[in-house]
Amino acid sequence: MINSADLIICGFGGLSLVCGIAVAALSFLNKKRFSAICTLYKEKLGSLPAGAIIFDNADYIEFSSGYAAKINFIVNPLIFGKRSVDSTNDDVAFIKDLPPHLKNWFIVEYASLL
Repeated sequence: MINSADLIICGFGGLSLVCGIAVAALSFLNKKRFSAICTLYKEKLGSLPAGAIIFDNADYIEFSSGYAAKINFIVNPLIFGKRSVDSTNDDVAFIKDLPPHLKNWFIVEYASLL
């Protein structure tokens, strides 16, 4: 017989699975957006932060901590309003002023991780 504790555990397990698949799909889809943001960033502010350069080919499935370091320069200013750790520029205004079709998907990806 299935009790409510089993249903809760299965529900959280299913939700975790769905969020994991969503994050993996979003990280794959955000590769082009990431490249576009990097190009705009270099044009406006000069060089990219170290994490974005070092972990350029990292993705969420193979190397999640490298992927987190890679997109840190987008997520920190966008969600927390703080300069990214690796950046030598005050990039908060630049990231927040990006077109919605570039930045909103990173917010969705971050929300899926929670």
